Amino acid sequence: MFSINNPKIIIRYALLIAILIFYDFFWDLLLSLLHSLVMLLHYLFEFCEHTLDQFIGHIFRTDPRTTEIIVFYVMAFAIGFIVFRVIMALPEWYRNICDRLTDYWHQEKTKALSNWRRQPFIKKIKWGSVFLTSSLFMVLWVFS
Repeated sequence: MFSINNPKIIIRYALLIAILIFYDFFWDLLLSLLHSLVMLLHYLFEFCEHTLDQFIGHIFRTDPRTTEIIVFYVMAFAIGFIVFRVIMALPEWYRNICDRLTDYWHQEKTKALSNWRRQPFIKKIKWGSVFLTSSLFMVLWVFS
């Protein structure tokens, strides 16, 4: 089973055992990484806000309160524009997802029908009897 010629198998088993033993550590690590990503996005937002604040204050020579108001509305406009673009793109994304799911459904249905047609008649009878028996037991279970 384990071979020196194929170290990938040994590495996979070692990783699987490590994940099973240290699952709580890996869960904490994942949550810490997600938290770090959110913190990084927050720091990026703060950096952009501070840079824009300094830029507007330097260019227009405004007092800090006026600069804060201008920065707030500029950033609100930018975020609103991004949200607007995402909302306008949602119908296209939805249509693409629906088209892909419909194509997948048709492919799987075609495969299932061709597989059913290739089955011999005796197997079709066996599958039909299994289906009818299981349906009968489910109905009896529901009404009991």
